[in-house]
Amino acid sequence: MEISGQFESGESSVQTENAQYTDYADALHALGLFQGSQKGYELTRPATRVEGIVMLIRLLGDEAEAKEYKGKHPFTDVPAWANSYVGYAYQQGYTSGISKTQFGSTMQLRYHDYMTFLLRALGYSDRGGDFSWENADKAAVDHGIQTEQERMEIKKQGRFLRDHVAYTSYRTLFAKTKDGTRLCDQLVRRGVFSQKQLDAVEQKGL
Repeated sequence: MEISGQFESGESSVQTENAQYTDYADALHALGLFQGSQKGYELTRPATRVEGIVMLIRLLGDEAEAKEYKGKHPFTDVPAWANSYVGYAYQQGYTSGISKTQFGSTMQLRYHDYMTFLLRALGYSDRGGDFSWENADKAAVDHGIQTEQERMEIKKQGRFLRDHVAYTSYRTLFAKTKDGTRLCDQLVRRGVFSQKQLDAVEQKGL
């Protein structure tokens, strides 16, 4: 997801040997949707709120617009690299932060928050009654974002990691949007990545 930039973590070093979904991160990376830091993908650490909003913008196909956005936002805790992303998301109504002046950039991204983001990327609306934040995890199963087994494993683990972000984001690409088309096909039409890139990723058979 970012996911470039510097992030603080409670870990002195990031271990990736226990990551379950490196192949999914590689596939997203090939499509330009998931990057890493100097430490790699950092799949075994919790995702942050700012990373979640960046990933939502990418899955919506809005990254080019977000990068060029020059408007302001009211939050004082956003890292410089993410200012345009958060400003764009705020202007579009994708986020309102955790208070009037705090976005909560380095706070851990909650599981239900990211499932809500992914469902919105597919065109479903919690405000419109398609799902609720409380049942976003179950709705994500219904719409092909994750399996029921994965939902239960995440809830049992009690932490939402970048590993899970990679897995659920990849599956969302191939899920049907509310209008019946695959999200990945919409992103090809918008020029986020090419059909050739998508074909190469699909051939991996993940």
